[in-house]
Amino acid sequence: EKTIGPDDGAQDSGYTLSVGQNFGQFRIVRPLGRGGMGEVYEVEHNVLHRCYALKLLPPDFAEHPRALERFRREAHVMANLEHLNILRVDDFGETEGRYWLRMELARGIQVRDETVVSLDELAKVHDGKIPQDEFVLILKQILDGLIYAHKHGTIHRDLKPANVLLTLTGAKIADFGLV
Repeated sequence: EKTIGPDDGAQDSGYTLSVGQNFGQFRIVRPLGRGGMGEVYEVEHNVLHRCYALKLLPPDFAEHPRALERFRREAHVMANLEHLNILRVDDFGETEGRYWLRMELARGIQVRDETVVSLDELAKVHDGKIPQDEFVLILKQILDGLIYAHKHGTIHRDLKPANVLLTLTGAKIADFGLV
């Protein structure tokens, strides 16, 4: 399912958690997006005061063993792929009956006075024509991450512009949910 971002008119419209709400050891800062395998929020750890991205499995999915196993596998695979061009996952758990995985927060880059978080957004800012030198650099980073993943027995299976996140340190491959 296509990932969709938060509705501009209502910051957390349609999401199961609300801005400012505490969820276990985290405070919800804002929703980042949702797709077929869950919702993603920017959260702040209540003790560490660090921000992360938190992906939550939909509540009803926990009742389906195959969906839960896919989510656990995603957490396990991503936590064991340590590469500059792969989004880092560092924790997995269950809170209030909801399963989650914690990831580094990709804050994006500034392009034409806009914050751009994904390759998909970058293409839109450039009207579908990313400058060649910029795209080649991003493509090399994606390939470096994929080569590393493949050497460790992992195939992404859902690589698309929305799953390539941009940070000040470079491009990062995200969402290994179909691995």
